Amino acid sequence: MSVEPVRLYALPCIGAGDRKALTIAPGATVADIVALALPSALPEHHAMVRVVIGDSLIPLEAWTIVRPKPGVTVTVRLIPENSGLLRTALSITVAVAAMALGQFYVGPLLATSLGFAAGSVGFSAAVSVATGALGIAGTLLVNALVPVRQSNQASGALNLPSYSVSGWKNNLSPDAPVPWVAGTIRYAGPHFAQQYTEAIGDDSYVYALIGFGFGPLSIPDDHIRIGDTPLSKFKEVVYEKREGYPDDAPVTIFPKQVIQEQVSIELSSGHAGQFGPDSRFTPADITEYSIDFTFPNGLIAFTEVQSGETKVNQQGAWSVAFQIRERLETTEAWTVVESSFAIANMTQRTFVRTYKRTVPTRGRYEVEVTRISADWDDIDQSSQPWKIISRSWWSAIRGYRPEYPINFGAPLAMIAIKVKATRQLNGMLDSLNAYCSRICLDWDKDTQTWVSRVTSNPASLYRYALQGPAFVYPKGDDEIDLEQLQYWHEFCSARGLAYNRVHDYEGSLWDALSDIAAAGRAAPTLIDGKWSVVIDEVKTVVMAHISPRNSWSFSGERPYSRFPDGFRVRFQDETSKFGFTEAERIIPWPDFVGDPQTVEALELPGFTDPAKIWIEARRRQYEAIYRRDTWNVMQDYESLVARRGDLVRLSHDVLDRVQVASKVVRVEDSFVMLDDPVTMEDGQSYAIRFRKLPTSDSLPDISLLRTVRTVAGATDVLYFTGSGDVPDIGDLAFFGTASSESFEAIVKGMEGAENFGQRVTLIPHAPEIQTLADAEVPPPWDGRVGAEAGISTLAPPVPTLGTIRSGLDAGPEPPINVFVPATPGTGAGGQTASFEIDHRLSGAGSWTTTTVPAASGGATITDYSKGDNIEVRARAVGYGASPLTSAYTSTVTHVVAANDPVPMHVTAFTVAQVSATTWEYSFALDAQPAGTGVRIKYRVGHYTAWADLTSSFGGVITASPHDSSTPTIVDGTEYSFGAVAINSAGQESGDPIIIQVVVSAGGAPSLDFSDAANSQNQFLGW
Repeated sequence: MSVEPVRLYALPCIGAGDRKALTIAPGATVADIVALALPSALPEHHAMVRVVIGDSLIPLEAWTIVRPKPGVTVTVRLIPENSGLLRTALSITVAVAAMALGQFYVGPLLATSLGFAAGSVGFSAAVSVATGALGIAGTLLVNALVPVRQSNQASGALNLPSYSVSGWKNNLSPDAPVPWVAGTIRYAGPHFAQQYTEAIGDDSYVYALIGFGFGPLSIPDDHIRIGDTPLSKFKEVVYEKREGYPDDAPVTIFPKQVIQEQVSIELSSGHAGQFGPDSRFTPADITEYSIDFTFPNGLIAFTEVQSGETKVNQQGAWSVAFQIRERLETTEAWTVVESSFAIANMTQRTFVRTYKRTVPTRGRYEVEVTRISADWDDIDQSSQPWKIISRSWWSAIRGYRPEYPINFGAPLAMIAIKVKATRQLNGMLDSLNAYCSRICLDWDKDTQTWVSRVTSNPASLYRYALQGPAFVYPKGDDEIDLEQLQYWHEFCSARGLAYNRVHDYEGSLWDALSDIAAAGRAAPTLIDGKWSVVIDEVKTVVMAHISPRNSWSFSGERPYSRFPDGFRVRFQDETSKFGFTEAERIIPWPDFVGDPQTVEALELPGFTDPAKIWIEARRRQYEAIYRRDTWNVMQDYESLVARRGDLVRLSHDVLDRVQVASKVVRVEDSFVMLDDPVTMEDGQSYAIRFRKLPTSDSLPDISLLRTVRTVAGATDVLYFTGSGDVPDIGDLAFFGTASSESFEAIVKGMEGAENFGQRVTLIPHAPEIQTLADAEVPPPWDGRVGAEAGISTLAPPVPTLGTIRSGLDAGPEPPINVFVPATPGTGAGGQTASFEIDHRLSGAGSWTTTTVPAASGGATITDYSKGDNIEVRARAVGYGASPLTSAYTSTVTHVVAANDPVPMHVTAFTVAQVSATTWEYSFALDAQPAGTGVRIKYRVGHYTAWADLTSSFGGVITASPHDSSTPTIVDGTEYSFGAVAINSAGQESGDPIIIQVVVSAGGAPSLDFSDAANSQNQFLGW
């Protein structure tokens, strides 16, 4: 027959954080066992050690003679006494804990062109957006085994956690912590250096260096965007991606430090002559500088020249010259670096030119720019045959340093980009974002090893947080409970739990671990000196039995509050079309029917899957329902074995008057005798639970449950029913009604109390929480907020017709335009998609319908002639496949072109050749209001219809006679000429006079244009 070993629980530290289970062979004395449990304890320290066998305290003087029996459990515990050694040990423990819980995320800063110093301490940023006090349900969940995130953002915080970010913006935040990505998320990283612009030709280009934090990261090229638009849709883009590996090459697009300052100085030769030239200083310690010249209205010369029979506006290039001087800030003498720096162009569009120079000596320079060309825009050019546009501004100055813009001790993921800004970007680049995925050690269940790959598993990210570069003091493998993390990894994988978030704010290691662990239904803890987690899961192993026999000062509380209708969770939706757009989901309370009206905000950092949002929010709701109780007991060190997260059995007559805690004093096969009597009533079923010592290594106490025969009255002898194991003498016993002889509870926490006792906080085990949560089937999610308004079921209101305009009031002729303005109605109803505008001649039998979008503001009709009397009406059309329509407006009438001026008529027209190169045109009109005249057309040959004349004389002739060299006179050629009257509105009379003329000679015009007005302005030709 085998002999059971002696089981040993060694608790070498104050508190229940460290607990080791061992087995030893029978026959060893208590002194031997203490030496094994506490090998570093010297004899003078033995007064601080307590040894308990079962529930019996073994005094120090009996250690050398007491030998525990096979199968019993011995607990060896360090207890507090008046010892300087103990106080020192406690002080060291506290100091180490304080160090471990701080110094997270405050990584060395980027040494960029802005002059940041590596290793500086960053500012402290708030954690979340606080919209009010924590709600009723939220208050309950703060006391959960895995507490919910509490909003505690300080007013005026500089940064926000990225799970509550709105929009995609790249910020330049000197002294901010270096971000690190956990899981997979869409992220608009900060500028790792100040962006700048340079002009190339007529276009401006933006240079930027966007950081995504600690590497390595996976950044797919097809998920790099500016705003919501893929980078591939932009023109003239060049970028370099670095994913944050140690062997990454430096970026070449942004290879040096650049500091740009925007200035706004109008460069005017007149202003410089009166007040002196303008100057600005470059940044310090530069080797190069550049300045930008901006021409907001373009740079161009233009004039009117005769082309055949017409005058045309002809353009020409123009140039403007500047003088550029510089001096080192420590010197007095100026150096002219450009005596006449000329910029030329022929455009009326804004453009920029960049002048760049390498300085002879590194330092800070004062740069002076003077316009030496005339200020043509400020000069009266009415007497000149040409017009010049040349207004110029000094718009930027930048300095260059040859040092690399990043100076950091860990590999960083980043994108350097050069993108054309002209006609693509509204100013600078501030919305570059990308999908980023964390690459770190991830537990592989199949091979039972940790492998480096993309992961969102909370267990892997928990380990990365402890060992990654974001933590100033990374932990070694021997400081992490890897076995528990491996189990937790598989727990999260089975439930699809993930953590996707950017940590771009300052916080403690404990806060980060808490958020990561909460996404995996766990909480961080230290066990046996190692970082581990307590998982909120269904537990089956009872670690301790707590009753009035081994505890005191029992108290409990249950808040009675009305639950809200549901939770509202804001998150970044990974399932949206563009990925990780901000969304909000309402999760109604279980069994709630209807539309939630009273909802509380619940923060679930790291959750991006709307289905998991539903399940986890529901799990929190089940927690609030089934874990409303909190119990507290006091225990001394001799009684403490359980630790945070353990399952225990709790018995107390405060919770149930029938419950009695006692000890076994005698055992037979069919009955047991207790040291305290119990009371039973007829018709009730009773049971008794025993705390039986474990029978194998590392196991906790065995919880043995037996049913008993009901014997009315008080008795200390109970008779078992059925079959099963029996307890041993000295075992702790819990008596009560069947199924409630004790309660399952979870140790939520422990805290020190007076005289080095421990206050143990317990909450209900409530395994139904996990069961119900895992059984949840989330409703379909489409990302839309709110229910459909039902606008397609409502007819739009009757539209409003404005004043109808026609003829010249509606637009130039021909044809005659009739514009019918219409706007959506203001009454109740659905939205207006389009208008149906009906029109007809007054008295006609049918309508003609013109349909236009509502955004057009009305319809233009060209079906009628001047003087027509027409009728118009309209109605609105709604949205949808079968849209509803409004009622018609009242019918209005309108006379087409009633306001147009009355044309005059040509009463006489003659053409005579007065020289070999000149014609004389004479005409007479029946009326001639101001601004009227005739239009003349011609064609070589004999023609009698106005429409056959194809060449226009050009313009309107208002004076008779009129001499002209058009058309060219060719001897013996017949010409046909026509003249028609034109009124002040530009309308033709419609009754031209046409004549034919035979000529005898011809000639040609000439054109001369020259520029000699200003020697500093160079005309470059048309």
